[in-house]
Amino acid sequence: MSRISLYDILDMSLIDDGIDFSCANSTVPKDERNITYRAANLFLKSIRTDRGVRLHLTKKIPVASGLGGGSSNAASVLVGLNKLLGCGLSDGELMKEGAKLGADVPFFIFKRPAIARGIGDELQEFHGLPKLWFVLVHPRFQVSTRWTYNNLKLKLTRDKNNSISHMYRSAPNIAGLLANDLEAVTITRYPVIKEIKGILCLKGAEGALMSGSGPAVFGFFFEKNKASRVYEELKSQKKWDVFLAHSI
Repeated sequence: MSRISLYDILDMSLIDDGIDFSCANSTVPKDERNITYRAANLFLKSIRTDRGVRLHLTKKIPVASGLGGGSSNAASVLVGLNKLLGCGLSDGELMKEGAKLGADVPFFIFKRPAIARGIGDELQEFHGLPKLWFVLVHPRFQVSTRWTYNNLKLKLTRDKNNSISHMYRSAPNIAGLLANDLEAVTITRYPVIKEIKGILCLKGAEGALMSGSGPAVFGFFFEKNKASRVYEELKSQKKWDVFLAHSI
């Protein structure tokens, strides 16, 4: 797992009590259905404070795209409230709280490239990842993570850990490691995902894959200029939402 430079903006400030959550994006729920809201509620209750928080979320990461936007926002709430309220909790303690919200939340508190095991919350720092550039393509519809997992025919997956530790800067090795068991599920309903992957590879991406439960697809590059060229070309077509990002 690796963070990338695409991000939402979350403004936070303390108030007397309660949770005041706002977001201009009409598709984002403003109550307990939102993991960002739940993160604030969890933290305030866990430290037994009578203070509240005002949250304003500016969305840049597409909603329900498989890019971890909600999980990263939830992690930011935990880290932010820890600082605002002067609680002094360690990252490890915050990660344990984050795991109560979702499997990906601890990773965004960990803040380093990692091999994830278990349900994704057992993290081992990975030092071999080179800087990569990504062209992200979102086909402007949402995919339910629950639907994807409900339709997954679970089977034994390949153990890639030995290969991962030796991949380093070899493009063929990294491309060969790309795998997403959820992709086969989502593509059956949304074949445009396969189309996007093909276009990214045709235009020079070293490899392409659906992210998470989709529908966002990424193509990765070692050189910024190549990624920028593909980004500008696809963006100019105005067919899909396109983003340029790099690993961090």
